[in-house]
Amino acid sequence: MSVKRILLSFLTLFVLFFHFGCSTTAIREKRIESYLMQGVISAKEGEYEKALALYEAALEEFSDNEKLLYNKALTEYLAKKRAEALKTFVYLDSLANHSNENYLKAIVQIAKEAENYPLAIDSYYKMVSLNPQKWNNREALISLLEKEEKYLDAYLVAKEAFDLQLYSKDLLLKLSELEKKTKKGDGLSYLLLLDYYY
Repeated sequence: MSVKRILLSFLTLFVLFFHFGCSTTAIREKRIESYLMQGVISAKEGEYEKALALYEAALEEFSDNEKLLYNKALTEYLAKKRAEALKTFVYLDSLANHSNENYLKAIVQIAKEAENYPLAIDSYYKMVSLNPQKWNNREALISLLEKEEKYLDAYLVAKEAFDLQLYSKDLLLKLSELEKKTKKGDGLSYLLLLDYYY
């Protein structure tokens, strides 16, 4: 057999395998989208159990698909199956390596509803580490830490915001208050900064 013929044979096989792989991926995506559409329609009609059954069937075929898991978690939440929804969102968060803020926000919301404040706090910390400059995540974390009487932790989160130059009137007031509560100081330096800049 000539070298040209061998190369042509390998090239033909490569094209066939590539085409087959692409078409398999396309078929897979269409099946997933079909499950998603059917599930969303069922959920919109208030047929949560039907939607959940669809997602479960889809996940047997396409395990760890984030779109399916996300819709399943949302449907569990709508069906008032909060514990299951929380479990699914925690699993999604681990699949995403704690890098999806939407999953973390959902965990925080459900955990707070269930008064599982340690989980909510842990998720807020992950959100802050994802985007250290985002003040509203820090502010919510500080508030929850205060609610749990973890004043030193709250002070450290606020102090880190100050060190990152996320200056605001709210931050300076909070630092002053927390500095007194933690006995780290009298809080006056932050009040002086507040008077000077605001």
